[in-house]
Order: sequence, then structure tokens, then C-alpha cells
Amino acid sequence: MEGVARGAFVAAVGKLDLVSRWMTPFLRVSGESAPRRAIERFLAPFLATGKPTTLQLMGDDPEKIAATARAAAQCGIAGINLNCGCPSNRVVRHRAGGAILADTQKIGRIAQRVKEEIGGLPFSLKFRSGERDWREIEKFLPGLAASPAVDMLFYHCRTVSEAYRDVIGREERFRRCAELAAGKPLVLNGDLDF
Repeated sequence: MEGVARGAFVAAVGKLDLVSRWMTPFLRVSGESAPRRAIERFLAPFLATGKPTTLQLMGDDPEKIAATARAAAQCGIAGINLNCGCPSNRVVRHRAGGAILADTQKIGRIAQRVKEEIGGLPFSLKFRSGERDWREIEKFLPGLAASPAVDMLFYHCRTVSEAYRDVIGREERFRRCAELAAGKPLVLNGDLDF
């Protein structure tokens, strides 16, 4: 919903009561942690609806993401989500989104640092099956699912290289992800029209 979920659209959806909660488009955390004023501006349309709002962050620096999460937690959000799935070439070139799946230890460090900064708020991960082969999920998901810093998982069945193309075998991918999640709360998203 990046580029769509903004001002008037968010207000209209909220007024029509079409959502019970929000997951924002991602807020990029690159050069520095996002300043509090920028976070407040970004969150304002969502929070104005009165619906619980989870802020989705994207980046690869544990300290900058943790600092941004701490500032966001002071704005009245309902949780933080780390985007580990965006397949955009621009995003991947900057080692964020789906590119961070290549370093799941870093994802673990980010999760730990964010949890330290946001207190009891939930922290979740949005991720894809892997970079090129969906079976890469076998290598990284058990460790992420076992992390006490990760409260919930959002799974997009395609790989980063598959971007938004149709894929076969979605049911098998979803099933395997649910098995590997080992009871961690899991939301399936992306290409669910089967």
C-alpha cells in the first residue's frame, strides 16, 4: 500500500470503518534513525482514525531501527513490524527489505534491540520464502520463530527474486511455513487467491 495509504485514503477507510487496525506502509530507516517529528507526521493519518496502528520499518541497522522504534513507541502505536520482504531492486540494492534475509543473525539483532526499546509492545517480522529458492525458509525460519523477541510472523510465499509474479505450489509453501513457525502466531499474505 505504499503510495496509496496516505492522508485522505486512510481517513476515508477509517471513517467507513473498513479496518479494525492498521499496518502502515514501510518507513525507511537508512542514513539516520527517523526523527520524532517525521515519525509523528508519518503516523498521523493512521492514529487519527483511532484504530490500533503497527508501524512497519525497513532498514538494516539494528541501532537506527531500534532508535526509530523507541521514538515511535512514544507516539501511541500498537506495535512494530520489520519488513524483510520488499523485493524492489532499489530497496534490495540498499541491503534492506528482502535483502536482509541473507543475514538472519542481523534480523535477530534488530529484533532484540527493538524489543529492548519498545517495552511490552509486540514486534513482528514480515518476510518472504528466501532470496531465490523458497526452500531457503528451512534455514532461517526455525531460528526466527524461536526468538523470544519476535511475537508474530507475516509470511509472503514468494521469494525476493520472484517479486510479484505468479508462482506454483503456494499451498505447499504456506503449509511448510506454518510447520516451521512452530506455533508462533502467523499471518499468511501475498497471492492468497487459491
